[in-house]
Amino acid sequence: MQKKADKKNKEKPYLTLGRFKWVLVVLLIDAIVLLVDFPRGETSCQKAIEGFANVFKILPPIFILLGLLNSWVSRETFAKYMGKRANAWLGGGIAFLLGALSAGPLYASFPVIASFKQKGVAPRNLYLLLGAWATCRLPLLLVESTYLGVKFAALRVGLSAVGVVIIAFILERVNA
Repeated sequence: MQKKADKKNKEKPYLTLGRFKWVLVVLLIDAIVLLVDFPRGETSCQKAIEGFANVFKILPPIFILLGLLNSWVSRETFAKYMGKRANAWLGGGIAFLLGALSAGPLYASFPVIASFKQKGVAPRNLYLLLGAWATCRLPLLLVESTYLGVKFAALRVGLSAVGVVIIAFILERVNA
């Protein structure tokens, strides 16, 4: 009986083919397009390589910063300020502020959110972080206010913030 439980709890290897299936799908599609229509295939391959290169330029610094954050800030600290039993306003404010101060693309937020989830951060705060990262970033606000005006930028960020908060609390209730 114990052997069956041990087999069930055995973790899968981290590096499996399934983890990279979308990369393989893109490479396969690029190869097919390259064979069928060489000029378009060549352009497609160049764009895919540029996209992968951009990802590989951005993710290593994110992982280094996450490693430092994981070693400097304990799980208890995350749980105290952003966990399920923490003050919702304080935890939500911290999560929203972290998302708003981010400067990377949205896909850089996913490792951060995964790390925060492991540290015991409440789901609503993860949703707030993701929503703020996607819609209310300070660098975006500065560019937007320069080109479209401060009034428009403030209105858009205010409405986006309200929407992010509402969606975060709805998602928390639905996924509870």
